[in-house]
Amino acid sequence: ALKYLKRESIIDIEITDIFGLGRRLIKEQKIEVPQIIDRYGRHMLLGRVIKDNKDKLKAFKGISEKEAFVNLVSDFISEFKQNGGSKETLSDIEVNPGNLKDKIDDIKIIIDGYEKLIADKYLDNEDYLKKYITAVLNSNSLSDKEIWFYGFESMPVIMTDLLKELNNNSKSVNMVFGYEENSNNKQFILTGKLIERLKRENTIGEYSRIDDKYKLVKKQDLLFLEKRLFSEDTLKTSLTIGNNVEIIEAANPYYEAETIANKIFNMIRLDGYRLKDIAIICNDLEKMGSILERAFQEYGIKIFHDKTKTITTSPIIHFIVNQLDFINKGFVNEQVYLD
Repeated sequence: ALKYLKRESIIDIEITDIFGLGRRLIKEQKIEVPQIIDRYGRHMLLGRVIKDNKDKLKAFKGISEKEAFVNLVSDFISEFKQNGGSKETLSDIEVNPGNLKDKIDDIKIIIDGYEKLIADKYLDNEDYLKKYITAVLNSNSLSDKEIWFYGFESMPVIMTDLLKELNNNSKSVNMVFGYEENSNNKQFILTGKLIERLKRENTIGEYSRIDDKYKLVKKQDLLFLEKRLFSEDTLKTSLTIGNNVEIIEAANPYYEAETIANKIFNMIRLDGYRLKDIAIICNDLEKMGSILERAFQEYGIKIFHDKTKTITTSPIIHFIVNQLDFINKGFVNEQVYLD
């Protein structure tokens, strides 16, 4: 960023997400909002609405009590509202009587019941985003700010509306996309559609390609694989353009782990590498984690297993829980000791 902006330093930089920025603006302007409900809260409310209106449903009456149906309706409402949908939108749809009309009518009943239930009492994430837009419109703290968006491959309508208001009320808005023009690679389809939509809506004032001089210098064989990482084209070219990539075929996961452990052992012992210089990327940590640990243990190598752990596995949490249990059960002796 410093190189691209031709600056020696950036002062007062803040890295946040959309929700963090919105919450700050809402707090800054002291905008009152009802209780926020997440997807789980919406699921509970929708379950109640569907149950109360079961007799009114036609197409979905038979599956209305299934959890999967409630999940589908919840996801639909989220996408629907993010893309500017409302009860009026559904009412404007003209279809001939039949199964499709019954489905639309059922969805209208559910959405109407859901909106009435949350009115003035709750706010879901989609309506909360609309509050952000109001906060941006009335904000005095953005006028001298440069805003950079990064990591968006697609963007719903409500987000582009927010983007427009940020652009109108700040010093500048810049968006960085991972995109390659005129590419047959399907990984860029969503990004390409987003860029075209932003251009069509005049959200993008200026569009330019980041010059190659800002790219990181990479080895040719790694660059070759990177360009084809998500490509559907068959890899026909042999990797004879460097020696940074080695492909090993193993009979099973145990031989695979053994080979990796042996190679890393030699890298540390003979080539001067340190453990912090090496990382193992595994596509199935649940399956391979224990196998790798055993293989590395045989070579005397300790590895850090970067996996999500429940909070109850923490010794300090275990200690606190035991002490609370000790107090709750009237100071029984066995609760003093940790398991």
